[in-house]
Amino acid sequence: MRTLLMAMLLTLVCTIAFSQTTNQEISILDQNVNPGQVIDELPLPPPGMEGSFYLNENWLTGDFTITNSDKLYKNFPLRYDLKNQLLEIENNDQTKICTLPVLKTFSYRNHNNKIESYINTDLIDDANKVLPKSIAQVLYEDKLMLIGVPYVEVKDPTYVPAIDMGNRNQQILKKIDYYVINNARAHKITGSSFKKNEGIFGNKKSDVENYIKENKLKFNKEEDLVKIFDYYNSLI
Repeated sequence: MRTLLMAMLLTLVCTIAFSQTTNQEISILDQNVNPGQVIDELPLPPPGMEGSFYLNENWLTGDFTITNSDKLYKNFPLRYDLKNQLLEIENNDQTKICTLPVLKTFSYRNHNNKIESYINTDLIDDANKVLPKSIAQVLYEDKLMLIGVPYVEVKDPTYVPAIDMGNRNQQILKKIDYYVINNARAHKITGSSFKKNEGIFGNKKSDVENYIKENKLKFNKEEDLVKIFDYYNSLI
């Protein structure tokens, strides 16, 4: 009988102790503390990178020309690396590269079934030396030429650990600068308004301004730029 009583008392003490310990642990976790640094946080993964340095993400079939040759190389899978300024060419299950100094032109049909044509800016008459060393998409060509020069910028991570907010990754941003070349002089398109670009149009600026207002066109929209310079081309 005495042995049974002792066993019951021991069980009761253990139950109370376990209950207190469990409640204390729950209380500790509820208070979001880390006693003795027992509960370690997982380290953050290293910053990644979002985006791509390629002008076209996927291989697209097209044509290209190179310096010191009049030959047009046709129907090759192509991909252009904007960071390293080189054209990748897939041939017989191998990837060849054509660096910018060797490249003259290339073109392909994009995912919207439209042909995009590019030229090395070294081949464009630019007496005032405004154009960067790069490739340029030819958007319009007649008495004047309208081009878009693509490039990339890398945006640093914005993550702030103290508030656990922001982007942990670097971001590759694709951008484009527009230029018009008239009488072998290049002019960079700036902003979205006529006022910032009126000097391009000389004595035709009043006509161009009226056309822009009537059609509600903007200088920061590619399709509007083509319309603006197509109209200006008809005046000169």
